[in-house]
Amino acid sequence: MFLATAVFGMTVADVQNQMKTSISDRVNRQLNRFSDLELMVQVHLPEQSTALLASAVSVNFQLSEYGNYVGRSSIPIGLIDARHRVFSTVKAVVDVSVTGGYVVATHILTKGQRIASEDVTLRRGTINDVSRQAFGSVDMVLGKEVVATVSDGVPLTQPVLRDVPDVRRGDFVLVDYRNGGVQVRVPGEALADGRIGDRIRVRLKLDSRKIMEGKIVDSTTVRVSANY
Repeated sequence: MFLATAVFGMTVADVQNQMKTSISDRVNRQLNRFSDLELMVQVHLPEQSTALLASAVSVNFQLSEYGNYVGRSSIPIGLIDARHRVFSTVKAVVDVSVTGGYVVATHILTKGQRIASEDVTLRRGTINDVSRQAFGSVDMVLGKEVVATVSDGVPLTQPVLRDVPDVRRGDFVLVDYRNGGVQVRVPGEALADGRIGDRIRVRLKLDSRKIMEGKIVDSTTVRVSANY
């Protein structure tokens, strides 16, 4: 949780400015994947705030680390008296509009396709209506594989792309079996997609009933230890 405190004598404008700064910092951190962000933050306090602030020695408000403040939200402000007790609470209505760059498809992208530079472009627009899982840089998507059809002009998001696996299900691999000082390399078949460092199951070619689990060490080798 984030805590902002003000000393006695703050005006409505002071509180508004403090909230704008705090919310802008939070939103910028949350949306730092998007390029060239521009924020417009408006804070509206109720009419009675001026009189209540005159009676307070300090105020505070809290921002959740993972709260979504893009769009309209309501944030309570605690008014604290000389005994350090909250004697009243007012609600600030906050409107946040965000503009930035995000990656969209330049044509229909199909499952299994690898993203090249001509497949995508950076579009600038309002982030409010774009998924937080969208990509904010073309470099972030180049070389990735499409796992679900993406229509022309639609933002690319994390769920529809994946890193190209180093080993694919059904690939021929060498199973590098190690037990102490003994090392045996036998042919096998990958039973799942995976990248270097991932653990996958493999079926031995010499005995199709024998399935083992190991770590992918390169695009053709899966290492299995004795205690797999």
